[in-house]
Amino acid sequence: MSTDQNASRADEARHFYTVAEAARLLRVSTMTVYRAIANDAFPAIKITSRRYSVPAKAIDAMIDAAVTGHCVVDAGDFQVTRRAA
Repeated sequence: MSTDQNASRADEARHFYTVAEAARLLRVSTMTVYRAIANDAFPAIKITSRRYSVPAKAIDAMIDAAVTGHCVVDAGDFQVTRRAA
């Protein structure tokens, strides 16, 4: 694989995380992230009925808010829209 292809894949990886990757970054279980997504308390993009992607920008924004604000961040505050019931 060429260096350009590696760089391209690295850029793609920064846009989205799998639920498992997001859980690892946040040091919580995968099921915790899935439950939070199901309860509209964690930002995610629904790909299929059982598959989600977590925007890297959402994780970055939560980290930045916690660090710069010296406070606890509620992931639910980062929801853009709620799912229709």
